[in-house]
Amino acid sequence: MANKASNAILAKARAMYGHRLTPEDYEALAACRTLPEVASYLKNHTAYAQVLSQMNPAFAQRNRLELELHHEYFRKQAALCRYEMSIGQDIYRLFILQADIQQLLTCLRYLDSGRPGDYLFVLPSFLQKHTQLNLYALASVTDFASLLTALEGTPYYSRLEPLAELKDATNRLTALAAPALNGMVYDELIELFKHASKGMQDYYRRWYDLHMLPVVWRTKRMLGSHAQESQKRLRLGITALPVKTWNDLLQAEDGDAFVEELMRTRYGKEFRSIEWTRLDEAAGQLQFMWCEKNLRFSTDPVVVLLCYLELAKNEITNITHIIEGVRYGLPKEQILDTLIGVDYAA
Repeated sequence: MANKASNAILAKARAMYGHRLTPEDYEALAACRTLPEVASYLKNHTAYAQVLSQMNPAFAQRNRLELELHHEYFRKQAALCRYEMSIGQDIYRLFILQADIQQLLTCLRYLDSGRPGDYLFVLPSFLQKHTQLNLYALASVTDFASLLTALEGTPYYSRLEPLAELKDATNRLTALAAPALNGMVYDELIELFKHASKGMQDYYRRWYDLHMLPVVWRTKRMLGSHAQESQKRLRLGITALPVKTWNDLLQAEDGDAFVEELMRTRYGKEFRSIEWTRLDEAAGQLQFMWCEKNLRFSTDPVVVLLCYLELAKNEITNITHIIEGVRYGLPKEQILDTLIGVDYAA
């Protein structure tokens, strides 16, 4: 059964990736001038037709469109994780944790913007049977105190409750909460590592590094050598870099010095192999390239599953960037330049 499930993951993930957006799709989407045009193209010309089947593109709204796209991503997770459970892995609970955190941060963003009631209109009801959260209680939140009430009895309460004592948290709840909530993901990974395959560990060590390196880089650009906050967030149990390397990175005087130090690490050769101006965009590009290669050639079913989901998430992020670009009337070329993993005719 385990062998059959492993083979099914390999075959299904690769088949699903075959339905990805093409460079021509991206060009057509970036050339759209209105959101209804974007929705119409996705519905009529791409694999998102099914998830958008009930949407009338002429009346498409940004929140609803993005919600449906995330719904489709969760459906893909669920489809593949059925096989993952069969081979004795336990990544599914990590996916649910990440989905919960995404919902909490969405709710907090609406609180920060002074429009908490708007969360009701992006409520992902399809998550209700999987999540630890009462999503409808979140939809009734009016302030941070009522959010904490809605979280009582969940592991998220203890992570967010200390923010209630901060005097300067107004309009900064999302930024303050994100490190604490994302720390739960890293703690869960450390637990998973105790019985994970080497391939899964390699994937997540790289995933962690390519997420954390841009975080520290941005801190260096803003705060210079003051890296205490970044140091607090590090989880050395899930990094591929030695402690000494991280210490050298954290002691860099500014963003430029950080990049110089980064070029001496195991990732330096990869960063030098591509053209880039922003480290966060470069890290995303490197992760895309690595995932695409391993999706095609890895024989570890969990690695293939993780790589496919990372690529699927990147595609939704690209569509979101296109929606934003169209909303602000940016030219097609400028929109395409914000996308990761897209080859197109310039």
